[in-house]
Parts: sequence; structure tokens; C-alpha cells
Amino acid sequence: MVRGKLVFCGRNKLIIAFLFRVKSNELIIMNYFEKIKNAYRILKMDNSRLYLAIYYDNVGLTKKFLKKGIDISSNIFNGVNPISVAVMRESNDVLEYLISLGANINLPNKTGIFPIHIACRQKFIPALECLIRSNVDVNVKDINGVTPVMSVIIYNSLSDFSEPPVLDLSMVCIYSLLSSGADINIRNGDGESPLEIAISAKLYPIIEIFLLYGAKITISESDNKNDLWFSINQKDYKLFEMFIEYGVDIEMRIYKGRTPLMVAVEYNQIEMVKLLISKGVELNSLCNDGYSALLYAVVSNNYLIVKTLVDAGADLNILYDESKSTVLQYAKQNGFEDIYNFLKSAGAK
Repeated sequence: MVRGKLVFCGRNKLIIAFLFRVKSNELIIMNYFEKIKNAYRILKMDNSRLYLAIYYDNVGLTKKFLKKGIDISSNIFNGVNPISVAVMRESNDVLEYLISLGANINLPNKTGIFPIHIACRQKFIPALECLIRSNVDVNVKDINGVTPVMSVIIYNSLSDFSEPPVLDLSMVCIYSLLSSGADINIRNGDGESPLEIAISAKLYPIIEIFLLYGAKITISESDNKNDLWFSINQKDYKLFEMFIEYGVDIEMRIYKGRTPLMVAVEYNQIEMVKLLISKGVELNSLCNDGYSALLYAVVSNNYLIVKTLVDAGADLNILYDESKSTVLQYAKQNGFEDIYNFLKSAGAK
């Protein structure tokens, strides 16, 4: 084992040269002048030699510099703990060694970030798996209420989620966390679930994984809207179809007591309407205002959706509101001649 050493070149120029592993007889050297300031900061730090040993993943020097009295379960490096440094630098050998000594893997640094969040942000799979094997808390929240699963989503761009998704490091992180007991329905400090964060970013492969692992679609207490409503409102058929295929309740009551069918009709989403009909949706439910999906279609003057609902068996003669009007009467009152003629020919009264 070659020992690490500090080399001073010139009076005002500092180069830190640390040789911890020999690869092709090359010396690992930090000899960039822009790093001089950082080098001085490290040298002035308490336990700087231990920090550099961990930084360069040298177990032998880590053992040497672990003096008696050094608490490896504390933030000894200017507010950062040894485990976090090992994870940050992908120093996996040192990470396993520190864990074997009993270092606290659930200790946040001074900014409230935990080692597992660092691994997830940077997609360091070996470090993440090492922490998981050591029973790290996979649901721990950072200072902002963000969980490890959320960290993978938030700190990775859309382009990171490639096809096939299973090969992407972000996907591997999420699979590892979920298979290790990460709570898919936990919420951050803003009340958002991992599913909602993924939906906002349109990360469809991630959304599908979350649905596969049992992510729940909950209705907002403030406006009675939910993610299914959002998919219709945004005219996102891909997301809507995904919800339906994974068994979302197609009869749920959302905004103002409306069913998904009513909302799809209201937003003139004919393909969503057809999909719901193919899944056996109830055609004649009434919302809080006493409207049916067919009446929404008539009021919207959408001939195609009116015909689709009628062909599927929607009741033509439901009496609405206090006036006891029918869809035929609504069509006549609003001058929707084509719809009126079609409804009349279909047997509406």
C-alpha cells in the first residue's frame, strides 16, 4: 500500500497529491490552480487527512487516520459526516468499512440532507444498495420534507428517463427503494406524493411504476380535484389511459360530484369518453347540479360525443332540474338543430 502524501510546489502554489490506488502507474493529482482555495479549506479542516482518505476511497489510510476519540457518527467535516462524504464521492469500500464500524447511516448533515438523499440525487447505485443492505431508513425526509424516492424524481431531468426504462439509473434507484419498502403514498412538506411529482414532470415510466406499486389517487380536500381530473383537464390521454388500465375507479366523484365521464365530456375528450364506455362506465349518473354526461354533451353542442353516448345506451329521457326539461328540450332551446334532430330520431321526447 502506497501512503498518501502532501506535496508543496513553490511558495504560493499548493498541489494536493494523494496516491491511494495505482492504475497504469499514474498519480492521482489535483493540480488545478482554481482548486487551491478548496485545497486550503480542506487542509484547515479538522481531521483533514481522514477526510481525504475517505474522499479517495482508501480504506487503509482511513483506518490509519481514525484516531481514538473521533466520532464517525457526527458531522466532523465542517457540518458533513463521514458517511455522507463516502456516498458523495462513491467511495464504496470506505463506505462499507465505516458502516462495519457502526457509523450512523441515518445522520443528516448540517443542511438537513441525509446520505441516502445524496445517493439518490446523484444516482449512485452501489452506494444506495450498500445503505439499503445496512437497513437505512428509505422513507426519511430531508429538511424540506423530501423522501429518497422524491429526490430521484426532483433532481433528475426528463431526459434521464430513457427507454427501455429498466436500464436507466434513475429507474434502478426507484426500483431499489420501492422493493425495499419505500412508502409510495408518503407526502412531502407541500403535501405532494411521489405520484403527483412525477405527474407534474410527465415522467410516464415512473408514473407507471408507482401505479404498479399501488400509488393511490386521492381527492384534494380544497377543490375536490385529483390526478385523474388533471389528466382530463390537461387533455393527456396517455396519462388518463394509464390510470384506467391500472384500475382507477371510473365511477369516483371528483369536482362538484362529477364522474370522470362527465369531466371528459365537459372537456370534449371523445377518445377518453370512448375508453370509459369500453370499460363499462355508468352512463346515466347525475352530478351535484343534476346533470348527466349526455346533458353535458348537449350543452357543449358536441354532436359526436352526443352520438357516442346515445349509441352506447345513454338514457334520452331523464328529467333535469326543477323545470323537468329533457336533453331534447335543451337542444331545442339552445338552437342545436343537428343534435335536436339526432336525439328526436333516436327516440328522445
